[in-house]
Amino acid sequence: MKIYSLLLCKNEADIIASVLKDACRWSDKIIVFDNGSNDGTWEIVCDMANQHPDIIIPYAHDGRAFRIGLRALSFDAFKQELTQARLHFALLLLSRFSKVFLRLLFQQNHSFQLHHSSTQ
Repeated sequence: MKIYSLLLCKNEADIIASVLKDACRWSDKIIVFDNGSNDGTWEIVCDMANQHPDIIIPYAHDGRAFRIGLRALSFDAFKQELTQARLHFALLLLSRFSKVFLRLLFQQNHSFQLHHSSTQ
């Protein structure tokens, strides 16, 4: 199983690097849609993508008004690759609680892997 993450963010320069670093531990690809940040978030995302080019994809930096359909734009751009690989998706909306969410998800994924490997 592979995990692709669709991450929407805006003005999260204070936490985006740590969130991406943590997400790189469990996500096979992270597709980032920046919703018009003006605090350096996009630049940090691009820098992190240079450090992790096989995982982080800085997809778009677009200031249009937020709507749920923005996730669909990211998905549609990569759906050919995603559906061919039969992937499990982690849809993330970056918020102040993302670090907690990512840690919990990583712990659950780690527990699943431990349980799954012990039952095989």
